[in-house]
Amino acid sequence: MGVAADLTESDNKLAIRISANALTDINGEHRLIVIAVEDSVIAPQNDGNSSAPDERVVDYAHRHVCRGKLNGGNTFGEVFTSFLAEGEWEEATIFADVPSNVVNIDKVTIVALIVNSESQEIVQAAEVHPHIIP
Repeated sequence: MGVAADLTESDNKLAIRISANALTDINGEHRLIVIAVEDSVIAPQNDGNSSAPDERVVDYAHRHVCRGKLNGGNTFGEVFTSFLAEGEWEEATIFADVPSNVVNIDKVTIVALIVNSESQEIVQAAEVHPHIIP
């Protein structure tokens, strides 16, 4: 599975390309979920080590914060394929806005997941940092 992403900085638009090669025959519906994840977001966090119940760490570095789903379909994404023979490729292209809650675009990763609809198993995943186009 491969993922590539371009970000046009002037309008905060993402163009994401996903391709997957079947190593064996794939039968049954498989869905594609594409999300934006931001790393190292500095924000308050409850202090679990404190005896005071409301004490906070004001500058906690949150890791891998999900900023939003980028493709269509429901919560579980959109149908990617229902059958793919061994050696065949399936591709998808997604155009999306950068989620408005992103603080630092340099810390964003695009994550693509292919999920078996029946078993809910993630059968493949890949991530990429978007290539920024000024």
